[in-house]
Amino acid sequence: MFKYLALFAFLACGIQAQKIYIGSCPKVNVEENFDLNRYLGVWYEAEKYHEPFEMGGKCMKSVWSVQPNGKISVLEQLIKKKSGKVVNGDNTAKFVGKKTEAKFTLDTPGVPFGAPYWILETDYDNYTVVWSCTDMGLFNVRFSWILTRSRTPSDSIMNKAHAVFDRYNLKKIFEKADQSDCPEEF
Repeated sequence: MFKYLALFAFLACGIQAQKIYIGSCPKVNVEENFDLNRYLGVWYEAEKYHEPFEMGGKCMKSVWSVQPNGKISVLEQLIKKKSGKVVNGDNTAKFVGKKTEAKFTLDTPGVPFGAPYWILETDYDNYTVVWSCTDMGLFNVRFSWILTRSRTPSDSIMNKAHAVFDRYNLKKIFEKADQSDCPEEF
């Protein structure tokens, strides 16, 4: 029975996942003394592990805000290249543990489970390195993004973000996000 469950989980994750690895998730640390208020606002996707949701899209961004009811909203938006249609993903972020640790669970309507959203490092003004890893028993599923406050970050900013992956011996298997010809108001 376990073999069938593991196979089902592997196939289900493989359809959605960016990268699958044998074994447990690597040990990483998150941003210390995290300040949510400084993190709020617009983050543009600079690089990412392959993301099926974003195929055929460009101008991907995440907008973090706190709603009047206290919930943390994460609105993800992109523009479909062929149609020009804006696609929205409404998510809710919840702290995992202390509010000074940059560990969240990202909940998406219609998805029965939340996804880890760990901020490994941010300087709040230029870049953030986001990591997600889920242990699935014999294997793990990894996602990662480098987000920036600018659609066109400098090489020095990207080098700082890449250094985070070097520190943890994590593979830098990124795709560059398409931030070309994005409308100014978007």
